[in-house]
Amino acid sequence: MKVEFIRDGDHLVVDQKTEAFFRALDPQETHAGYHTICRSVYAAAKDDLPIINSTLGKDGVDAWHNCLDPAAAEGISRRIDDAITEPTPPNTNVPLDASFRHDLGMLLHDVLSPAATAMIEAYMGCHFRVVQCQLYRTQTGGPPHISFRWHRDMEPMAQVHIMLYLTPGGPDHPGTEFLTLEGTRRMASYGYAFPKFSERIMDLRDAVPDNQPLPKIWRPELEVGGATVFGAPRVLHRGLDGAGDKRDVLLINLLPSLVSWETDISRFGWDHLFWDFGGSNTLQTNPFALTLEPDTRFSGNPVNEWVINGDLLPDAFG
Repeated sequence: MKVEFIRDGDHLVVDQKTEAFFRALDPQETHAGYHTICRSVYAAAKDDLPIINSTLGKDGVDAWHNCLDPAAAEGISRRIDDAITEPTPPNTNVPLDASFRHDLGMLLHDVLSPAATAMIEAYMGCHFRVVQCQLYRTQTGGPPHISFRWHRDMEPMAQVHIMLYLTPGGPDHPGTEFLTLEGTRRMASYGYAFPKFSERIMDLRDAVPDNQPLPKIWRPELEVGGATVFGAPRVLHRGLDGAGDKRDVLLINLLPSLVSWETDISRFGWDHLFWDFGGSNTLQTNPFALTLEPDTRFSGNPVNEWVINGDLLPDAFG
């Protein structure tokens, strides 16, 4: 398929015929089509796609240390104390005014350092954009939360989550544990990939045949200013509410782009990163828009095999 582009300032817009072709497909394939176009543009500019040789590329999850100065992280945590008037344990979304949104956005320059940017571009094979940021506090107590059961997020398969810790992540504190891509694919072979909310499990043993060992579970322990980065639709994970203090996290969601994330920020600023239409479901958006727009199509079809297997792209697109 020949793709035409329209130049819009520093941005590129895919021609309407190509966009219409991919948006007629399953939502996962729509995003995969846009991802494929982004990879082609990136490869043409770089002469080749980068080699994925990071832990993120190999395992689908990694821990990054010293992403943010601890004093800056602790300052954000103190502002959360003032912003939350009615906690809703275990997870409380933090109300944000314009000043708070701006200051959180500025943190991206530290988190998405040149080294981090290069690693994510290698993982996706293209530029990426920040599509959403969420600030929340996890505390011990409250009713059981669905995110504390093993799951994968039903989002575009290339989506990357960065969980920036603004508080310590010790063994008794709220945290997150993960399987690797290999372990996740093994669980998928047992039939556990994208269960209904009511069918999510706390103990992986409940889905592992009796004669098989459990996949290795990894729980990173992070200092203030550290982060976990992972392919949320590709690796099984679950939150832990802990037995200790609170956990403050800035969640940064990334998706493929035709241009660098800095190009988006220089044009659109920070406010568009803190959207709440459709909750946090980026799958139900139009990736061809310059900033994500709602696109609430549901195919009604079973989950594609390549999605269940945790692939970045279907073979036909790769």
